[in-house]
Amino acid sequence: MGNGVTLALCTYNGRNELYETLKHIDHQEDVGEVEWELLVVDNNSTDGTADYIRELWPDEKESHLRIVQEKRQGIAFARKRALREAKYEYLSFVDDDNWISENWIRRIYGLFESHPNVGIISCPSKARLDHEPPSHFEIVKGWLAVGEQCEEEGFVEERPVSFWTAGCSFRVAPFRRLAASDYESCLTGRTKDETLGGEDHEFCLALTLMGWDVYFTKDISIKHNITEDQCSREYILDLVENGGKSRPILDIYRNEYRDRLIENPHLSVVYYLKEYLDKALRHWLKKCRSANGKLLYNQISHALARGRLKGYWMCRDQFARAKENLRILKAIRDERSV
Repeated sequence: MGNGVTLALCTYNGRNELYETLKHIDHQEDVGEVEWELLVVDNNSTDGTADYIRELWPDEKESHLRIVQEKRQGIAFARKRALREAKYEYLSFVDDDNWISENWIRRIYGLFESHPNVGIISCPSKARLDHEPPSHFEIVKGWLAVGEQCEEEGFVEERPVSFWTAGCSFRVAPFRRLAASDYESCLTGRTKDETLGGEDHEFCLALTLMGWDVYFTKDISIKHNITEDQCSREYILDLVENGGKSRPILDIYRNEYRDRLIENPHLSVVYYLKEYLDKALRHWLKKCRSANGKLLYNQISHALARGRLKGYWMCRDQFARAKENLRILKAIRDERSV
C-alpha cells in the first residue's frame, strides 16, 4: 500500500445527492505528485448510483475512479469495505452529501506525512442549506454533523474523543492491525431498517485506545448539504433517539478515560433508567414544545435519554464483545509502546 489519499465515498441510493459532491472532488487544486483515488462503495443501491457516477466522472480522470459493491446493508459494512479496498495509506470518508474544500487531498496528505503517529484527522463542517434555517437549527446542528468539534487547531489531547465520520480521515495501518486480530466492531451504523448510529465514534475510540494521536485542522472543511426535511422536528428527534442507542456500547470504551460510576455494563441500566425518568419528568413539566412549534433543548435531552435506555436492551448481548474489544485494543497499544 503506497502513501497517497483514498477518498472513500460510501453511498446507498445517493444518486440525487452526488452531482455537487463529485464536482468538488473533481475540482481539487493541483495536488502535485500526490497519488489519490476516488473509491466508491455502492452499498446495495437500487437507483443506478454506480452508472450515474461513471457518467458524471470526467474521462481524463477515469484512472482515479474505482467502484466496488458491498451487498451487506449498513454504513459500517460499507466503511469497513472501503478500509479493506483502499489503495493508499491515508483515507478520507466523504459522504454523498459532503462537499470537500479544494485543498483537501494536498492538505490531508501533508498532515499525515508530517505526523507519523496521527491516526485521525478531523476538520470543521459547514451547513449548506437551500432553505431558511429553522429557529432551532443552532440547537440541533451538531446532530446533523455541522460545526467545529474542537476549538483549537492542532493535536487533540482530550480523551475520550471521537468525530463524525463524514469528512474524517484515518490512517489505514491501524485498521489492518485490527483485521489481523480478533477485534470485531459492535455497531453497524444505519441500515435500511434502522438509523442506529455510533459506528463513527467506535472507529475513533478504537484508534485512540490503541494509542494513535488525533489532529484537528481548520485549513480544510466540508460543506454538508442539508435538506429541509432533515431540519424538521420529527427527523431530528428520531435521529437523536437512534443515536442514543449506541451509548451503552460506546460507554464501555469511554469509561477507560473517566471515573466509572458502574463497573459492570449490565448494571448501567440503573443509570440509564434514572436518566430517562429525570428527562421524562422535565419533558412533561416544561411541556417541551412551544406554541409556534420550535424545538427546545429538553426535547433533545428526553429523546437522547429514551434512546440510551432502548439501546441498553438492544446492545446488551454485545457487552461481552465490547469488553473483549477493549482488551484487544489495550494489548495492541502496549505492543506499540514497546
